[in-house]
Amino acid sequence: ARSYAEGNDEVLIGDLQWVMTLGDDGSYSNSISNDTDHLICQTPETSCAWDGTYSSTITTITVDDRDHPKPGEQNFDTHLYVRCGGKLMFLGDGGRLTFQRIGRGR
Repeated sequence: ARSYAEGNDEVLIGDLQWVMTLGDDGSYSNSISNDTDHLICQTPETSCAWDGTYSSTITTITVDDRDHPKPGEQNFDTHLYVRCGGKLMFLGDGGRLTFQRIGRGR
């Protein structure tokens, strides 16, 4: 992940490293490191990882987040998404999360 935005204010994620890998077989994995503010990982951990499955349409992605490390985040999440160049933007009620493509992809 490269940035998070609420409204028109885009904030670079900074030192937090979030890598999400979407597999052709409908599996995904997330790896978080340098989460010193514990935005995603449970205190006192600054690194965490989880995986699951996803499905998508041309405009939405539904992620099975039942293995998410934070209680309350363990559910199925459906996000609108937009692909633009080498970026994938998840659009939600609270804002926009932008991932920069770093590997092969379509």
